[in-house]
Amino acid sequence: KQSSHGNIIERLQYIIESKNPSKRERSKTGLSPQDEPQERFLPMSISHTKDTSIEVYANINRLCDFLEKISKSNSSKLNGERKLPDSMKLGVPNLVVIPSDNILQFVLSLYLTDDDNLPLPFYHEILFCTVQTTIEEVDIFWRRVMMNPQTSHRNLFCMVNIESLKYEVAVRAFAEFKDKSTCDKVRNKEAEKYLYKLVLICAKEKERFSYLAAAFEDFKRSNIITNDTTVNIKTNLTKKLSLSRKPTKQDAWIIDNGKSRVKVVASNSVGAGKSLYINKFKSDMLKMGVVRQDEMDQAVVTVCIHGKQASEEDITDQLLRNRLTSLEHGVMFHVDVASTIQLGLSPILFKLLILGGVCNSSGKLWLCRNTDYYVVEITLTLNPNHIELDQFVRNFPIINCLQPNDTLKTTLMTIADEQFRRVNEYLKRLETGENLDKFLGEQQATQNQNKIIKDNINYTLQHCGIDQPSWCELRNFVNFLNNQLTDCDNSNFCKTGLMGEDWRGFKSFVIKLMLQMSKDFGTPSLRKYSGQGTHDIINIQLFNER
Repeated sequence: KQSSHGNIIERLQYIIESKNPSKRERSKTGLSPQDEPQERFLPMSISHTKDTSIEVYANINRLCDFLEKISKSNSSKLNGERKLPDSMKLGVPNLVVIPSDNILQFVLSLYLTDDDNLPLPFYHEILFCTVQTTIEEVDIFWRRVMMNPQTSHRNLFCMVNIESLKYEVAVRAFAEFKDKSTCDKVRNKEAEKYLYKLVLICAKEKERFSYLAAAFEDFKRSNIITNDTTVNIKTNLTKKLSLSRKPTKQDAWIIDNGKSRVKVVASNSVGAGKSLYINKFKSDMLKMGVVRQDEMDQAVVTVCIHGKQASEEDITDQLLRNRLTSLEHGVMFHVDVASTIQLGLSPILFKLLILGGVCNSSGKLWLCRNTDYYVVEITLTLNPNHIELDQFVRNFPIINCLQPNDTLKTTLMTIADEQFRRVNEYLKRLETGENLDKFLGEQQATQNQNKIIKDNINYTLQHCGIDQPSWCELRNFVNFLNNQLTDCDNSNFCKTGLMGEDWRGFKSFVIKLMLQMSKDFGTPSLRKYSGQGTHDIINIQLFNER
């Protein structure tokens, strides 16, 4: 709320100062506040009834003083002071031109230092430029940087992707910067120690198209991002995402093993079991008493990001629609990113997870709470457009989901459930040629309920009929076969005690047929057969010689 108040204050000050002379200009006329003409007063109507109203007039100066006091009460202030890299200078803009894939890594390296007292960057410290960025937004940003150096000199301000600004906006932005820079020098003759820290970042691929990059050419600096820098970024970000206080049942992130407010569940392909982890987080919230069963629909909010380009407007609207004031505890926000997303996701995730807020075109701001838990479900492919996203996402605490063929040992609860155990017990005995007439999967599954060995998943992979199955395909195969095996165990024709020795081998014959049927109905049929492996096709022997 305080950050949103700060934005409102800045917008009001922008409107007031653009329509009224500044104090410096007023002093030239020799007019005191009491001598100002009547037009300098703002009317504010306070309606008590439909018939009567009282017109109250407030002096502009008093209104500005009031706004200034509110601004000073803003909690987005640093106890310490952010430092610029040694290659950069105070009190002047520092232009950095780097490849677009490394921009977010460089921004994080500016703020994620080894100083544990400094928090993550604030929402007002970084401005991400797009083609929709207006001159008003840029002008407000300049004001934050230069118009209040006694407090803002502790902050480090960064304008990212300046090449994305429209030409008209860039020209006016540079003119406003020069004007405010001149005012800043006049105002701070007696306080030269309060020098602002400003970094402008431009993508190297589009540098020659950027007006601001050409205008600030004299302030161009070098930058270096090494592997050690990347390691430090990940380490420091993990520390800062973990709150120092002990979590309570009011905190949704109490279910996180590392007590982090952000978790990324990622894989290199679809169907790798990411949704299973999301379901596990939901069940953990119930087990740990964070929410009750009747609150689950409100305590877990899914934000879907679909299409080819992510939209901050859409994401903000989804979050605002699910704003819940009735819940006293934290909420788990499940950010579900579709594999079709190509552009625009990295800056939005940066704002939401690092800066702690996103905003729509109407000026409505969503701010993250310290009690909420954000889980990002995402598929990271080898698409060239995902290089920046891949680097950025892997800075967070992450769970990498592997396909079944990539691992023979997993901690997922699904592999330990009754269906997988039952199917694997049958497949193991079918593999070794044991007699299945007297074997009951239900009994064996109960006896081995807490025993999960590496061969379990291996047997399922060998017999499912797919070379590279996903967890979803594997699950469908197991579910279908398990239902068939259950019917087989309950059938009187497959019980040796009832049918006698004349039906010996019939149950094994039925199970082999069921296995082939599960391949046909439980897995996709339109798949190219590779012909590799000795277990892709099982020869079904219809009759066994006695």
